[in-house]
Amino acid sequence: EKTIHQPESEFEQQRKDYEDKLEEAILATQHIQTQLTELLEEKSKFEETSILLKQDIERLQTELEDRDRTQNMATNEREAHYQAQIKELETKKHQSLDEIQHLQSELIKLREDKNTIENQFNETIDSLKQDHE
Repeated sequence: EKTIHQPESEFEQQRKDYEDKLEEAILATQHIQTQLTELLEEKSKFEETSILLKQDIERLQTELEDRDRTQNMATNEREAHYQAQIKELETKKHQSLDEIQHLQSELIKLREDKNTIENQFNETIDSLKQDHE
């Protein structure tokens, strides 16, 4: 009787071992599925964060470009204003130099006239002295 039941009990043991291994495999699969679900959730959160960061970067780049454009326009306006002022001052400087040259010429002419008048005056005085003597 032992020999008849022995293969049956071996078969029963094999079946039980198979069921145990199947249960372990099912638990391992469930654990892997849980981990996979968690990883997919993390991936989704990471992708959302990545999209938000890309949007922030684009917004900041646009703001920076706008600020640079505004600052460049202001700088160009100031530069144009300063260039106009410099040109105006250079024109005034040239006018002043021309005026100085004109006044120097006038001064030389007036000195020459003064010398001529003084010489004529002295000659007249000398002539009058001689006539009086």
